[in-house]
Amino acid sequence: MENPGTTAELIAILEAERRACLRGDRLDLQAAYLGHPVYDRFFDTSGVQRYSAFAGFRERVREYQRERAISGLQWQTVDLPDGEITFPEPYVGLDLLAADRLLLAEWRPQLVDRWQILAAVGERWRAVPRQRHYEPWNEAGLPPLAERAEWASLHSTGRDGDRQWQLQLSWGDPEEAFTWRRWPESGSEWLVATPCGQRPLF
Repeated sequence: MENPGTTAELIAILEAERRACLRGDRLDLQAAYLGHPVYDRFFDTSGVQRYSAFAGFRERVREYQRERAISGLQWQTVDLPDGEITFPEPYVGLDLLAADRLLLAEWRPQLVDRWQILAAVGERWRAVPRQRHYEPWNEAGLPPLAERAEWASLHSTGRDGDRQWQLQLSWGDPEEAFTWRRWPESGSEWLVATPCGQRPLF
């Protein structure tokens, strides 16, 4: 592909390169050693070489993206009981431009409102930071979480009467927002609305 100019084209390039690196088609031979005398002797460095090769490629794609002001957003569509909604969401492998952040901020209140409507007839849960479980949650705590977030994402699992709805409220760097590695500079709050008597499946 010559001179890609759209977000979709950059995403396709990144995904193809990610698959090539995972197969071992691309290696960063300079990343053969970790610099630790014990680990270097026993550790298989091919994983480090593959990760390093992809990380270097991704950074070059991001530089290209920033130079040409190509958006780092992709559009997601979710089916709701009253129709569907299509909204912007950061693609983790790309950077967010200033215009992207403005668009995400415009969409955040609408997604929060939609989740509140979906959650009105069931139970609400909040992910406990740094752990993989949810605790019952009072929706009165939503305004400060929504205010801190720079963008929101809405997803569902299950079907019909058993459908659950997840609202992700995120801020900071998109890649770091999915983990708690740089909390509180970047991060996400996960809220789930479930039918009565059900626990979150996410």
